[in-house]
Amino acid sequence: MHRCTFAYGDSSTNPDTLCTSDTFAAVLANLFKDVKSNCRMLNQVIASEQETLAILLSPCNKPKHIGRNLDYYIEAHIHGDISLKDDVDGFYMDQSFQSTFFATQAEIMCQKYNIELNWIPKRQLDIDSIGELFRGPKIPLLAQRIDSIFGNGQGVVNAFLIGQVSRDIDLYPEKWANLGNKEQLFQYIKQIWHTVGYFG
Repeated sequence: MHRCTFAYGDSSTNPDTLCTSDTFAAVLANLFKDVKSNCRMLNQVIASEQETLAILLSPCNKPKHIGRNLDYYIEAHIHGDISLKDDVDGFYMDQSFQSTFFATQAEIMCQKYNIELNWIPKRQLDIDSIGELFRGPKIPLLAQRIDSIFGNGQGVVNAFLIGQVSRDIDLYPEKWANLGNKEQLFQYIKQIWHTVGYFG
């Protein structure tokens, strides 16, 4: 914790609150200010400051369900090296990676460094349900392309398939050029993940 800085909100937006663990009270103050002004703690609707305090002091540290938060969070940056052996307690993977090469590698890594491997419920979305309004007109086209190339026409897109296409775009950008250049495609990959993460 002593090597971390924290921003209340995305650091790319130059938030007013940037602090260390010694001054984390500044983040908490902004959290309570949002509750009072907007009845929101990060992405949760909260009725009161007392409810916020009860949630923050709850001994349960594992969420009961996955949130759909894309825009409201406390961003943390770790300055310096990260040791898998000394600094990591848990590793989380989307269930769409189960029974893949990546799952095997994660299991080996977690066993080697005594890290708890946690599977989070698969975020998956039917491609027919992906519209243009949420993240733009290219996203439904990208979803259809992902399904036809990597999804075997099953009509869904998930984290594993998005990872496959991200790597493919990096290796063979010309194959995807009809959707945009490499920089645009990088943005589209983020946007399709936002779509699956939010609605899936």
